[in-house]
Amino acid sequence: MIPCPPSPPHGIAQQSRRPLQNRVGGSRLRDRLKSGSADPAILLGVHNPMTAALVQRAGFSGGWLSSLEVSTVYGLPDRNLISADLVGNVVSAICSRVSLPLMVDADNGYGSPLGAARAARLLSDAGAAGLAIEDNPFPKMNSFSGGAAELESIDDYCAKVSAIRDAVDDDFLVISRTEALIRGHGLDAALKRAEAYEQSGADLILIHTRDSTGSEVRDVAEAWSGNSPLVTVPTAFPEITAQELGGSGLLGDHLRQPSD
Repeated sequence: MIPCPPSPPHGIAQQSRRPLQNRVGGSRLRDRLKSGSADPAILLGVHNPMTAALVQRAGFSGGWLSSLEVSTVYGLPDRNLISADLVGNVVSAICSRVSLPLMVDADNGYGSPLGAARAARLLSDAGAAGLAIEDNPFPKMNSFSGGAAELESIDDYCAKVSAIRDAVDDDFLVISRTEALIRGHGLDAALKRAEAYEQSGADLILIHTRDSTGSEVRDVAEAWSGNSPLVTVPTAFPEITAQELGGSGLLGDHLRQPSD
């Protein structure tokens, strides 16, 4: 009897060549996002290979793996209860089936700078095109839960972004997401954080708001003097189109997802 070879660990090790294709797609997405194209990139929320396949078939620019969606699939609240390893397995499953560039919502970085760097390598190896990390402190609150609240210190947050940037190659997109507007810290605080996050290595800056008119993100765009493109999540203002946001000077880039 011929013995069977040992089974590889579930998830990340069990991949085809598809993750490489996703990383190539991620490189193209990176170039498009950073080019300031007048044609906005729209990434739609996904949470498993089936939803990713539908998003790919519909012709969207990429997928956004939301921590809220993954938490919900596992019957958990959106409170830092899913691990980087669990998310990595979901990324691996998606990227083994589609060539859609996949951005991953990595919450607040899974702990320390070392934990953030480990997560970035894990997600990159699984096929993700990049990740987004937010400045909510641990344990995070869903952005549309609660009111004014403190954020992680700029120094502590930037240490995570720098560690991530050092851990992965230049084609891996790093999106810094500030909750300054959501948590009541105002325009000046959002701009101060965005500038620091860009300097620490972020490729793009995600501005999040509850303002249903979209005026807050437009105010940030008007005042922004950095080089990193700005990205937004239109949960609170879905009637404003990607083209309108791009025309306001905010983007060229547009992420559409459920609230995280």
